[in-house]
Amino acid sequence: MGVGPHGARLAEVIGSLSVATDHAAGLPPETAIRTSLVAVQLARACDVQGFELVDVYYTGLLRFLGCSAYSYEMAERFAAGDDLTLLRELTRADVDKPRELVRGALRGIDSEAPLGARITALARLATSPDAGRELGSSHCELAVLLARRLGMSEGVVHSLGQVYERWDGRGVPATLRGDEIRRVARVVQVAWRLAAHHALGGQDEALDAVRARAGRDLDPTIASIALRVGPELLAPIARGDAWSAFLDAESRPQIVIPASRVVEIATAFAHFSDVKSPWTVGHSTAVAALAARAAEHAGLDDAVRAELQVGALLHDLGRVAVKNGIWDKRGIFTPRERAEANTHAAETERILERTTAFADVAVLAASAHERLDGSGYPHRAIAGSLTRACRILAAADVAVALSQARPHRAAHDADASRALMVEAARAGRLCRDAVDAVLAAAGHVRGRRAALPEALTEREAEVVRLVARGLSNKRIAAELHVSAATIKRHLENVYAKTGQRSRAALSIWAVDNDVLA
Repeated sequence: MGVGPHGARLAEVIGSLSVATDHAAGLPPETAIRTSLVAVQLARACDVQGFELVDVYYTGLLRFLGCSAYSYEMAERFAAGDDLTLLRELTRADVDKPRELVRGALRGIDSEAPLGARITALARLATSPDAGRELGSSHCELAVLLARRLGMSEGVVHSLGQVYERWDGRGVPATLRGDEIRRVARVVQVAWRLAAHHALGGQDEALDAVRARAGRDLDPTIASIALRVGPELLAPIARGDAWSAFLDAESRPQIVIPASRVVEIATAFAHFSDVKSPWTVGHSTAVAALAARAAEHAGLDDAVRAELQVGALLHDLGRVAVKNGIWDKRGIFTPRERAEANTHAAETERILERTTAFADVAVLAASAHERLDGSGYPHRAIAGSLTRACRILAAADVAVALSQARPHRAAHDADASRALMVEAARAGRLCRDAVDAVLAAAGHVRGRRAALPEALTEREAEVVRLVARGLSNKRIAAELHVSAATIKRHLENVYAKTGQRSRAALSIWAVDNDVLA
């Protein structure tokens, strides 16, 4: 990796990865770094200083860190599959105004979906008064969880948990009012309105959005300052040099991190991308673990194994740029859908090559879907251009994917997976040596766990697995042949024992504690 002997800048590492959070929010690339930049300038205009200013910088940067938490639910229930367009359009709507909500939904629901599906999605949104609260609460919980994994300060963690609170007390998750909301969060709320609306509609729309929301969801004093200096705040964005201005805006001394922190950050973003769909929960971390064991079997040196670990963790980062209607489709892709799905590998590469911290792993991460015979993507690379690390990553990705269920098929058992892997090597798609190393590594199965974590019962563990698959209480009840009331009681126990409150957060907890196996 491009982490020198003195480490890498934290702002550059997370700033580059924040493009993935922009995608998950349905917003243009660099919206997060623009939010951070505007937030810092606004904070200075509000006389915010010291550690609080640093918290503003990173809270703004991570404003969209929870956006993958509700992607599946948004697409499944309200968007006819297109969570990204609906999220973008709802950014512009005031959810307290039913007409704006309906107009946003009409623009955001997948226009390519069948008419019946679009009507059903619109009806669900119009008759689901708690949908916005669910989205906001899920977002905040995931953002808090991942911010802690990233090693952020408690000021950043708590502020991210309040980005959906409102000045008038009608927000979530805690219905805080006025000054009960941290000043850092209140500054970022105004800044993200400026940055997001500027990205979608220009300066006039940005200022109008702040003006319309002052005293309602936004702190009126901070909003007033933003309106007074708004053009100045937005000038670096208008000039098109947001990245360099963002890096220059970091308070001194700049935070520098060792290579070990890069692995921790990559792991957090692996969870961020995987929880977008219930079908990929735990996928990237499992690929990284298997690839690391296979690399050891293959005798790769420590430096290459370190790059492989980070590349494997981030190999599916670009998935968040593709709507959930693709990932969650219960059938075989059409050629057009396959082409759309395949764009995620190139997007992974584009995100990672933005910074020297990940420049060395960008091609490696994207190569997870390449094949020796040139039939893979994104570059249709052939054997001669694929390193041993690339070949191991591709084999590990296939092995883990085969062992996991997908919308159109059940999971393969160990024997079937092995046979398919061997056949792919025989046909020249996967490297035979890499397949051998992966299969050897996969043979080292950990012993049976003595007990479930947090004193979960076996039935509660079953419920956790089905929640992670995205099933509703009603569907879980049908699957387990019990009443919905029984499932509700089990979930209350699960939430109390684990401390989690949403599908996304509970899924990550289940991955960490090996409950999904």
